[in-house]
Amino acid sequence: MTSYREELIERSDLDELTRYVERVADQSDWEELVWTRDDCRAAGARGKQLWPITAYVDYVLALLAPGHFAAEAIEDA
Repeated sequence: MTSYREELIERSDLDELTRYVERVADQSDWEELVWTRDDCRAAGARGKQLWPITAYVDYVLALLAPGHFAAEAIEDA
């Protein structure tokens, strides 16, 4: 079964991915944000132009997430 996140990534839907990231951040689901970032990065290796979402997720993690998530986002950048 394909998740909603995976569908958005396959469609390269930047607008809805941005809203998805905001909803997930509002729920403080930091692991889902990390998975979203990693999946967007992997899609980029397949030619999808999702680097803005990857950068936005790193920004959100650095700004709002607990220390270990924030540190990983900063190191990753």
